[in-house]
Amino acid sequence: MIVSTDAIVLHAMKYGDTSKIVTLYTRRYGKLKVIAKGVRAAKNKAGASLEPMTIAAVVFYKKQNRELSLLAKSEIARPLNHLFSVEEKMIAGLALVELLSVAMHDEHEDEPVFDSSVEALAEIDRAAKNPLNIFIRFVLGLIHSHGYSLTLDRCMKCGTPSDDGQGSYRFQLSEGTIVCPACAESYALSGMPVSRGAIKSLRFLMQSSFADSTGLSLTISARDEILEVLFAFMKYHIAGMRTLRTLSLFYS
Repeated sequence: MIVSTDAIVLHAMKYGDTSKIVTLYTRRYGKLKVIAKGVRAAKNKAGASLEPMTIAAVVFYKKQNRELSLLAKSEIARPLNHLFSVEEKMIAGLALVELLSVAMHDEHEDEPVFDSSVEALAEIDRAAKNPLNIFIRFVLGLIHSHGYSLTLDRCMKCGTPSDDGQGSYRFQLSEGTIVCPACAESYALSGMPVSRGAIKSLRFLMQSSFADSTGLSLTISARDEILEVLFAFMKYHIAGMRTLRTLSLFYS
């Protein structure tokens, strides 16, 4: 059958002399692959709509039990004009689409995640500062969409607010909770260390919109600590999760 839907382009690779195989995350059909025949030909106008991070309107022939669908039409649905003009925006956007590619199952429809992805990319495109915060806020939302949550306001054992006291907390990967230094020592608990500054920043981002998240200034060490905590949690709970290759661009 022939179907139409909005889509985010996650990945594209050359196929043959003039074609591409394109991985899409779609509103109606989740993640899938299409073959775009002749799209690399000089006169083909669809090529610009099949670049990674593009929000496109696509039409394709969908058949059951076929790994590849045949793309019939594609055009840009929502222009994003600044993602490649600022390096940090480009990395944040590419990290977002790589995360979708890794975390979302094939052909599993999740319209709220799709809408959140579109909103996040649009906010990264227009952000005046701190676009990576939008990506981190998106990660927090994706964790929630998978049925998990983080409880960071108090120690899971004694209830001490995380704003009180001294020293680093321990983050419990299995529960998504934190344990204060005293309780971690008393109960011989493991987990990974997390600073109060990272906890405070994560709590701010959890409560923020994509646009408001850019108001937080993070040091490089705080950014790295937050990403380490979030990806450790996702690796623990989400099958196939890995640290994103795109994020290594921050360290090149």
